Amino acid sequence: MLELTCEVIIKGNKTWVFNKPSRCRILEDVDMLTDTCEIDIPGTTRWEGIHSEKVPIKKGDRVIVKLGYDHDLKVRFTGFIREVHINTSMYDDSIQIECENEMLKLKRAVAMQKGFKETTLEELVSFLLQGTSIHYKLMGSNVNIGRYSITKSTIAEELNELKVQTGIRVYFRYYNKPVLYIGYTYPKNDRNKELFVYGKNIISERLTYELAEDIKVKVKATSKSKDGTEITTELGDETGYTVPISVYGIDKSALDHVAERVLKKYKYTGHRGSIETFGEPMVNKCDIIQLEASDSPKGLYMVKKVEVSFGSSGYRQEIELGPVMKS
Repeated sequence: MLELTCEVIIKGNKTWVFNKPSRCRILEDVDMLTDTCEIDIPGTTRWEGIHSEKVPIKKGDRVIVKLGYDHDLKVRFTGFIREVHINTSMYDDSIQIECENEMLKLKRAVAMQKGFKETTLEELVSFLLQGTSIHYKLMGSNVNIGRYSITKSTIAEELNELKVQTGIRVYFRYYNKPVLYIGYTYPKNDRNKELFVYGKNIISERLTYELAEDIKVKVKATSKSKDGTEITTELGDETGYTVPISVYGIDKSALDHVAERVLKKYKYTGHRGSIETFGEPMVNKCDIIQLEASDSPKGLYMVKKVEVSFGSSGYRQEIELGPVMKS
């Protein structure tokens, strides 16, 4: 039987290492700016060299979480403490540590306000992140943003505004180090591919298999030119939900191509839903999984979302499927 092993490292005024947290929960999602991690440790924990009752960890301390089996540990989360809660009830005397990934730094970093008559994604992101030491990658080249004004108080708020205005995705991924990914597409490199087979390493399924023609979705794409002229194209179904896309400075033909590419990401034949697996093989958002479900054709999918749980009940991953991928 495999042994659950864990290492939680907290670095502040002093470095603390925990090998037996009561519980750990991690959530990462390509649609969210921020990944989160919650760690519970016993309230009876003794802090070496600390003689007071005060808990010596605090907001802003660096956190690294490694999980695995039989001491084969892999990094599952890096970030910072957002809050520390001390429970003192007779039913719960745990210390709860709420953490966020590198985005927490950008939530506290002041954004330099500026207006651009016309800008590109590369120019805007370079200006916004200057002086932060954040490593980032742009997904897609020569992306025009057009007229844009930085008006929010923090960098994270401005990145969220950029998402809202343009439909661009913004999220951190950990691949040897934390990297901020920004763009309309997904990374093509720096991601793993793992096999999941029902009856072997899939514990349970919450899946539906749908045909592309049964998916009701419409893409509404808009492009603005330098003189303020706006063109719009719509592809898909009149009924169902609408996916808005905003781009800058492209003609009708190019806009149709963008809308068609986006529509294919939503309207496809394949599985939708999630699977529950063991903690290994480990996957993160944007990784690729080859899925062999119980009663449906095999498929290749991008990972949209992962919820990790670790504790007395075991080490589990809830993996939500994203778009179907080409073989």
